[in-house]
Amino acid sequence: MSENLIINTTQNVRLNFELASLGDRLLAGIIDILILWGVVLGFRLGLPQTIPLQVTMYALIILYHPLFELFNNGRSIGKLVMKTRVIRLDGTEPTVGDYALRWLLGLFEVLISQGSVAMISFLFGEKSQRLGDMAAGTTVAKLKPRVTLEQTLFEETDENYQPQYPQAGELSSADIETLKEVIAAINKTYTVSTITLIEKTRATIEAKLGIKAIEKDTLSFISRIVKDYNFISSKD
Repeated sequence: MSENLIINTTQNVRLNFELASLGDRLLAGIIDILILWGVVLGFRLGLPQTIPLQVTMYALIILYHPLFELFNNGRSIGKLVMKTRVIRLDGTEPTVGDYALRWLLGLFEVLISQGSVAMISFLFGEKSQRLGDMAAGTTVAKLKPRVTLEQTLFEETDENYQPQYPQAGELSSADIETLKEVIAAINKTYTVSTITLIEKTRATIEAKLGIKAIEKDTLSFISRIVKDYNFISSKD
């Protein structure tokens, strides 16, 4: 059974992340190892074995994870394939220091102990964290959308459906198209920019319609507004 991480932002917006399982992290790690083996093989077979090239090869291997995660939104190639990424427990973007701390402890957890320390801390710790995550205040979460666009935007409603927000009918078709774009951005990935976007969207809808959202989860709220609008518009 998957574990979820609930984050409440400073604007009281609730974010729900599904944490990566041990299998997700192991598979991502295996993919990364295979890639690094490929790098080593490429250097050994295709290039002269000079000291500068040897130093370059080992530097790429050692710095692979922190560099990829820093410049690829918390994802190594393995995490990219498994659709997972590093996130902070408070919902903000990990800093350079966070990635560096995860990496330094990872050298011991994964390389020196051959992964045994990382696995033990993951199994017996909280929030699917290894020691590096605990020290940096991070974890690894899945990026699979909780709600598909088809489910959110085009779900048919029956005749007995009761709109939660009748005021949604006051919105224009352009407003709804904007909300659809926001939902698409949310479903794609959670970053600082998308978190800011959904917080502003929630506040804008509440102010424009003179309502207070019942749902704590902003995606659920926006989805409900779209659904209510579609139902009300179909009756006009």
